[in-house]
Amino acid sequence: MVIETERLVLRRMTVDDLDELVAIHADSDIMRVFGRFALDRARSWLGEVDQNWRDHRYVRVAITDRATGRLLGPTGLAYLDDVGETELGWTVRRDAWGAAMRPRPPERALTGRLETSRSRISLR
Repeated sequence: MVIETERLVLRRMTVDDLDELVAIHADSDIMRVFGRFALDRARSWLGEVDQNWRDHRYVRVAITDRATGRLLGPTGLAYLDDVGETELGWTVRRDAWGAAMRPRPPERALTGRLETSRSRISLR
């Protein structure tokens, strides 16, 4: 799955994204919300993303800058088995904050998922 806008490309996360993902999560404000995200945790998280796709057809994708290909962060849906709900999440690297793109990637991911979903989605 690849979704393109004027400025962004949303594509599948890969192991090639892990170093950048760790760097994004090293930011103090992001770490305050998500905690420490070392390389081993990033690998585990990517495995959870793949498992969520296999089990529920929910996906988290890489948000990349269309012009440079640079990873800006992940976005997408995940089914939370422990609470039986769907989460819409995103993380955007600090130097991309305020670039008028934070609401759009989740909006695109949600729109694409709602077109094919019969699941109940709760947003808070």
